[in-house]
Amino acid sequence: MLKAVERRSLSDAVFLQIRSLILGGQLAVGATLPAERLLSTQLGVNRNALREALKRLQQQQLITTHAGGASRVLDFRRTAGLDLLVALLVGDGGAPRLDVARSLVELRTALGPDIAAHAAERGGPATAKLLEQVILRMEAAKGDVVLLHRESFELWRHLVDGSGNVAYRLLFNTLERAWGSVQDLVAPALADEVTDLASYRAIARAVAGADSRRARRVAQKMLLRGQAGIEHWLKSAAGRTQR
Repeated sequence: MLKAVERRSLSDAVFLQIRSLILGGQLAVGATLPAERLLSTQLGVNRNALREALKRLQQQQLITTHAGGASRVLDFRRTAGLDLLVALLVGDGGAPRLDVARSLVELRTALGPDIAAHAAERGGPATAKLLEQVILRMEAAKGDVVLLHRESFELWRHLVDGSGNVAYRLLFNTLERAWGSVQDLVAPALADEVTDLASYRAIARAVAGADSRRARRVAQKMLLRGQAGIEHWLKSAAGRTQR
């Protein structure tokens, strides 16, 4: 199961290898890792590098270390935080994990309308002006879905800031880091959403007019179209994987 790691960044390599085994289920919940001396020998690293890696695993709530040094694998679904999303989204082979991508899209669809509504309530003309600037760049993209998708992130960044909600801000940061690794790949699946400049303009006008109801309604319809596109893409990707 465990294998010697390359000696370029020992602590990182150990951390990534053990984390991958935990997230992939090869190290089961409740399993006890070998003692430090044995584990460092199996991995071919010094104990300082191993301890640093174990410390990072503990910080991500993937393992717990008891008095005496024994480390036990935790159920990350119950203990870990959003910082693990980035690792979960992309598998060892570099391809996005479809179940995690679906979860991110569903979270986006659920929270987006509320973010837009709060931005309309609190953002005011300053936020509306920033949205208009992004929309102008979207118009200049002339239908390029990759560019439009990137700009849509910038637009939502302004909406999140305008919402005045620090929890949404921190959540958006995490989602952006996770989604950034696959955003260009999945951009075509979001074509129906990101090419709908009329809806983006409607949201900007709702923010300018402090119309939270309209901002919520338009955002919800637009994001649902994007979710439908992503779900279709995920089903197609799953079908290709099974062949």
